[in-house]
Amino acid sequence: MSFFRLRYLVVLAVFLVAACGASPPPPPDYSKYVWPPAPEKPRVKLIKIIYSDLDIRDMDSAELLFGAESSFRFLKPFGVAVDKRDNIYVSDDQKKTVAVINLEKKKLDFLFNPSGWGWPLGIAYDSESDLLAVADAARKQVFVYELPKKKIKFVIGGGVFRNPVGVAFDPALKRIYVSDSKLHKILAFDYKGKFVKEIADASTLSFPGTIATDPQGRIYAIDSMGFRFVVLSPDGDLIKSIGEHGDRPGMFTRPKGITVDRKGHIFVTDAAFANFQVFDLQGRLYIFVGGNGTAPGQFSLPMGAFIDHNDKLYIADSYNRRLQIFQILLDDDTALPQ
Repeated sequence: MSFFRLRYLVVLAVFLVAACGASPPPPPDYSKYVWPPAPEKPRVKLIKIIYSDLDIRDMDSAELLFGAESSFRFLKPFGVAVDKRDNIYVSDDQKKTVAVINLEKKKLDFLFNPSGWGWPLGIAYDSESDLLAVADAARKQVFVYELPKKKIKFVIGGGVFRNPVGVAFDPALKRIYVSDSKLHKILAFDYKGKFVKEIADASTLSFPGTIATDPQGRIYAIDSMGFRFVVLSPDGDLIKSIGEHGDRPGMFTRPKGITVDRKGHIFVTDAAFANFQVFDLQGRLYIFVGGNGTAPGQFSLPMGAFIDHNDKLYIADSYNRRLQIFQILLDDDTALPQ
């Protein structure tokens, strides 16, 4: 068969599919993935998994007929944050990029860095100032962007860091907190990138990981080798230490990601348990979700976590090369028996 005839048949097939009103396949049904399982009242439900651009956009007629190839696929997602326009920012340290996903608009974009990304890790967002911060461990810098322009406002670095991992905003004090695992410190900077003060050091944290803040200005930090997370005041005073080394619910082995919702629930991922656990400020365990595996709701090295203004929880499922999104339905009376 000649090339031109083959081309004609392909074009004709595409036309026929389009003429028949071919529609994209229905999205996966995750409705059965709820925690705890029935007949208990659901407190967490899985609503979306993103592996690649094929989970974001619609396929055209040719792709429906012949199959689609992805133009972007996660390799090792680490950090995640969501802005007030529901843009999802996901750092991928192996792919050396920060993806920008909008599910409503079915759009995938990328956060441009004129220097190029080295090892992008933690991401944070301040809805009041519309600022986004990305910690780059390889470049030993934190890049702060103005949104929605996606333009770099300033860069924090200049020999200050050894391995910046986590970043968080305090809108009230106009501070940016950065955790550095090799310095064993959390440092505070103002909204111009100027150093303010040291919040915590090795006497409080051993290899600090990701960090988060709440509306009251409290700082939540993963203490990786302490097998716990700590809650600090803006001055660095220890308010609470939650967790210990162990294999029972409420304990940790490799805590990684942390985020806090508007009701005060604290979500913590654990890479060894392959799950996330939910606590309150008193250390009560509300629920734990996950387990090692590739099925929906399971994890392999879960890393960064972020909960948005719609109570959607985003987990970077690192070794499964995907982002999992959950709807959180927690009430104040759902703590597990201690």
